[in-house]
Amino acid sequence: MNPKILTIIVSYNFMPWIDRCLGSLRHSGLKCDVMVVDNHSSDATVETIKSRYPEVRLVENKENKGFGAANNQGIEVAMRESYEGVLLLNQDAWISENTMQTLVETAQLEPDAGIVSPVHMNGNGDKMDYGFKTYVGCDNVSQLPPKAFEVEFVNAAVWYIPINTFKRIGMFAPIFYHYGEDKDFVNRLHYHGLKVYVSPECTACHDREHRQVTDAQMLRGEYVYHLTRLTDVNGKMWTSNSLVINSLQVVFKAFKLLFKGRFSLAISMLGIVPKLAAKSCAAHHHRKKFRKKDFFSINTQ
Repeated sequence: MNPKILTIIVSYNFMPWIDRCLGSLRHSGLKCDVMVVDNHSSDATVETIKSRYPEVRLVENKENKGFGAANNQGIEVAMRESYEGVLLLNQDAWISENTMQTLVETAQLEPDAGIVSPVHMNGNGDKMDYGFKTYVGCDNVSQLPPKAFEVEFVNAAVWYIPINTFKRIGMFAPIFYHYGEDKDFVNRLHYHGLKVYVSPECTACHDREHRQVTDAQMLRGEYVYHLTRLTDVNGKMWTSNSLVINSLQVVFKAFKLLFKGRFSLAISMLGIVPKLAAKSCAAHHHRKKFRKKDFFSINTQ
């Protein structure tokens, strides 16, 4: 009997990738249920799913709830309806025919697997994704180990997660709206003794290599990076001390921009400091909350 798996896709203006993403699930060797949680798309996403993919379970949010909160909607269903695991799949990603089966089998073979990821390829499928290369420490698929191996982190474009992972560490944290929630989730995973594995025997494509990084996106990335450090449940120092250290690092980065003549960007960089300070209490409570063991036996979301 096939395991009961729920694939969750958070969508927002899904049309450029909808057929490649949902089509790959139709052609998966291991069949699963599919849920799309739509964050109030302004294109034809909802209508297209209803007409072309009637098998998809569609949730229509009336506002953009962000990546973590929307995924949590699907995860709650998976837990309530006794699914064995979930596949979190980005809307701009799609899987190979053997990927689902391989990820599930890898998780079954590795009892400490909290997340299992395939090899992330680019949108053309001819090279490894640029970010994924840094996670695995090599440039080519041929350099990967032959069997599943542990990594410190892999981004959440394609994650298979056994349902017991959520019971143990919780779902995505509400302190993160969009970006950073995957890093925080992995931080908590490690704290509770679970691991991230990559299976080199299966692949997925992630179509993001042509994205342009604007100054605004860079600043957002810096803020999220320091927020994940402030909230890190593995941190040994007090949250207040972590705030001081992270604030000083932001100031240093701002001075580097000043020396390069990027005055406006430097001022904007400094603006991250009060934003982090405003989150310090929430970060403290976040650490306390997610350090508890057997999360769903003693907490409610």
